[in-house]
Amino acid sequence: MKTIIPIFSIAMALGMTIIWIKELITPHLKQSLLTRREGDHLIWPHIAVEAGTALLLLISGVGSLLHSGWAPLVNFFSLGAISYACFNSLSWTLADKSRWIYTIFMLIGVIGSSGIMIKVIIDLAA
Repeated sequence: MKTIIPIFSIAMALGMTIIWIKELITPHLKQSLLTRREGDHLIWPHIAVEAGTALLLLISGVGSLLHSGWAPLVNFFSLGAISYACFNSLSWTLADKSRWIYTIFMLIGVIGSSGIMIKVIIDLAA
């Protein structure tokens, strides 16, 4: 389990980064990033939070693989962030049938991170 958590974290960080790069180079996001809206909502805060989550996942995943003492704690919080981000993003993916492939990634993120956090909590309580 000690290797699965950082590998999952790194994979999710890379997946988030790839998805956002793909989205940011599409024509519908060619507008100024600070003024771009989806419906009534500005998109840049969402991107900033997900970029921060990806960065935390990557840093804590690599830190865990290198056995850094601080990494498991940071990784636990970054798994919580990815769980929230993926669950929240399901509203976007499920709203349009053409985004079904993103739904798979979001479900892996929610189920995987939530399962890992539950396992960590159970192990700590034991």
